[in-house]
Amino acid sequence: MRVRCITTDASAILENSLVAQYRRLFSGCCEPCVHLTPRKSYVVYALVETHYGTWMYVADDDYPSVWYPIAYPLDFFEIVDVRVSKLWKSGVSVPFAGGKGHLKSFEEWTNDPYFYERLVDKEKSETMIFNERKEFMDMEYPFPEEFRALTCFDTEWCQCPSCEHIWEDGVHRLGMKRCPACGEVLVDGLWTGE
Repeated sequence: MRVRCITTDASAILENSLVAQYRRLFSGCCEPCVHLTPRKSYVVYALVETHYGTWMYVADDDYPSVWYPIAYPLDFFEIVDVRVSKLWKSGVSVPFAGGKGHLKSFEEWTNDPYFYERLVDKEKSETMIFNERKEFMDMEYPFPEEFRALTCFDTEWCQCPSCEHIWEDGVHRLGMKRCPACGEVLVDGLWTGE
């Protein structure tokens, strides 16, 4: 699932939304706590559905200095790709915003109500698992609206349009590839969606 930020102004959110109720979390009395860029898209790594609304866990603009995804209300976004990750499972009921929420994410997180807390605490195992799952979800589905296409000579050879590095890679199981030379993320035109 991918969302695009439509606003970073908490005061522009409808008064009856969860953001309005928790406005101080996002605008406080000093500096705004919304670290998103309008019109930029973000991969959703988890979501929590509550009676207040839906919250999306994204790697915001502070990532990777903040090494874990941050929960933002859906009010800040529009959904631009509704495909959920093949890794996602429905999970546990979790405490959230003074109530309970239903978590959907990858298996390790949905099976363990303390996974996120240990990730925030930078526990080695949870950090490694999140980084692996994040890389998979980042590359899982193509997003040509925001990323350039990889040049494919045939089913085995690819070229990065930025650095012109050519490499052999006949695996097309994900919609995106990362150039091994410069690290740019590119759309794999040979991905079949299977």
